[in-house]
Parts: sequence; C-alpha cells; structure tokens
Amino acid sequence: MKQNLATAFVGFILLILWLELSKYSVYSLVIPFIFLGFISYNSYTYAKAKKLCLGKCYFSKSSLFYYLWTRKTYIFIVSLFVGLFLSSSLIFASFEFTTVDILILFLDTFLLVFLYTFLEKNKTFNAEVKTPIIKNITAWINSLFIISILFSIALYQTPPEYIQADLQSTIKFLNDESYSQSQTIDMMAYASSVMVATKWWLLSKAEFFLENESLKKVIWFLQLLGNYVMVFAYSRFILELITTFNIKSRDNSDE
Repeated sequence: MKQNLATAFVGFILLILWLELSKYSVYSLVIPFIFLGFISYNSYTYAKAKKLCLGKCYFSKSSLFYYLWTRKTYIFIVSLFVGLFLSSSLIFASFEFTTVDILILFLDTFLLVFLYTFLEKNKTFNAEVKTPIIKNITAWINSLFIISILFSIALYQTPPEYIQADLQSTIKFLNDESYSQSQTIDMMAYASSVMVATKWWLLSKAEFFLENESLKKVIWFLQLLGNYVMVFAYSRFILELITTFNIKSRDNSDE
C-alpha cells in the first residue's frame, strides 16, 4: 500500500510539473509523451488480455481467425490511438485546471490506490488477466465517482470574467492573452481556452441557447463527457505507473 501510494504520487507530481514548466519551456512537452506512453501501454495490456480471452473462447489457436484476432500489431496501433486521445484530453484539460481541480486530483490519487489495492485482493478473476482487468475496473469506478463531484461543482460555477457580449470579442480577448513562452504550448492552451469560452458564452449569452433547454443539456452532457475522459486518462496513467514499478520491484526482490 505504501509503495503504491509513493508511486502514484510520482504521477501526480509529474502532472504538477507539467502545469508549472509548460509556462516557461517547450522542453516540458516531454511530460505529455510520458503520459502517452503509460496510458497507451495500459490500453495495450487490457486490449491484449481481452482479445486473448475471447480468442481462446471462440477460435482454435491454430486457426487463421485466432491469429488475426490476437495480432499484436493491430492491438498496438489501436491502443496507441486510444492513448493519444486520452492523454490529449488530460493535457488540454490541464490548461484550465483550478486549485479545486488540482485538490480533487490530489485526493483522487489516494482513492485510486485504495480501490486498486482492495480489488487486487479479489480472487474472482483468472490470474493470467487479473491485473489488466482490475486496472480497467478501478479506472471506471474511480472516474464515475470523481465525475459526479466535478459535475456537482460545475453546476454552481459562474462564467469567467472574460466572457464578452459576443463570441468574437471573447475569442479576441483570449488571443491577446499569453499562457506560455513556448509558441507550441501557447497554441495548445489557446485552443483549450477557446473551447471553454465557447461553452460558457453559449450557456450564458447566446439567446437561442438560453431559450432552449434541450440544447443546454447537450452542452452540459458534452462537458460531463469531457471531464469523464480526463479523469479516466488520469486514472489509467496512475494505475499503469503503480503496476509497472511494482513488477520491477518484485523482480528485483526475487533476484
């Protein structure tokens, strides 16, 4: 448990380093690639375990269908795209993190370790695929819980002060602001800010949205989905860190 906590907080500190270093240096982009690597590998191990289980159930190991179904190249490519999507969601969302968001992720790190440690003791799953499945279940449960907290907070949020009477003025104001000394990171932060500003402008200024509750619900649903993907990405990153370094420490102790 203590080792899991220590490893998990290495991941949390890495996220904090990204938030700070991204304001000053383009070299901080190394950190998103670390996120991408761990999240993609998490997706790969889970997809491989799931496909092997289904492959053994439906096909003979000597059949062409089994070979095509369990082909690692295909699993790797798909997992890389999934990892790219999840890690990008986390990185772009991080530009808009508030102190409350960071505090929630800090407490969430404890919750992730507790859930994973608790589920790891469960003997329900086949030992061959137990770790990938438990990581996935932990990520889903954790994300559902955290997203309910984030959504409850969002219901009481007010539009940012920079929201203008029209969308064009709002975006122009954002264009005059600078997030980072790195042009690449500044463009990423600007894109993130434009998406957030557009959401708030639609909810608080656009007449056709103010008069249409169904459209408002669509916007809130998209925000809920975006937050869920972000938390799910963070969960997968932390869980993959935990299992990766646990395996290495066990190997070293066996030697």
